[in-house]
Amino acid sequence: MKSKREGIGLHELKRQLAVGDLAPLYVVVGEEAPLRDDALAAIRAAVLGSDEATIEAFNSDVVYGDETEAAEILTLCGTLPVVSTRRLVVVKDIGALGAREAERLLPYLEAPVETTCLVLTGGKVDGRVRFFQALKQAAVIVDCAPLDARALPAWVQERAGALGLRLDEAARMLLIEASGGDLGVLCREMEKLAAYVGPNRRVTAADVKAIQGADTGGSVHDLIDALQRRDRVVSLRSLGKVLDAGEPPLRVLGFLA
Repeated sequence: MKSKREGIGLHELKRQLAVGDLAPLYVVVGEEAPLRDDALAAIRAAVLGSDEATIEAFNSDVVYGDETEAAEILTLCGTLPVVSTRRLVVVKDIGALGAREAERLLPYLEAPVETTCLVLTGGKVDGRVRFFQALKQAAVIVDCAPLDARALPAWVQERAGALGLRLDEAARMLLIEASGGDLGVLCREMEKLAAYVGPNRRVTAADVKAIQGADTGGSVHDLIDALQRRDRVVSLRSLGKVLDAGEPPLRVLGFLA
């Protein structure tokens, strides 16, 4: 088994992928769902490249820890890629995979399939479980813990650039202040900005104020978005805000049905 790897951040992951250093096993774990999404997107691009959508569909599988078994994961990992050199298998909410099922994956950690990249993601895992202890030795661990105040502005600037936004300093700081540093809220606000100002336009603090709602994260849309991402913490917070705003519970249930 490989020697222990230290956890790396998103920036280091992208650097490694850019030079062709693609591992067969990744664990993308941490509280920040946007960082996990970014890491998974970077790995997906490195594995699948510019494959056509029809080919990509054959070479990419996503399952969830609370809905799958080890046998299914092993079958997916053992499937050969179609008209490609590699395929991608993603297991989301890996912490929900039962301990017995997880232990059945231990032999795979010793000898992963060379043509498959297996990515295990989740908000948190129990480091005391034998399987996750073994993962620390066998896989590249991508740490998606909350960013500190020093790293947040650079992350906002990078995400804004990906959306075609050119934030000035005042706009960037106002976004961070209004969101309280919540990356999920920041993502949604920047997406609204992109729709509001259009591509490749300089964004000012006035633009940020124009798109800000009275209570970010408190709409039914925010609740549905969090549920689709299986983000329990944000889902509960959004639900509380929706109900506090006076939305009838039965009406909320109707939106979700």
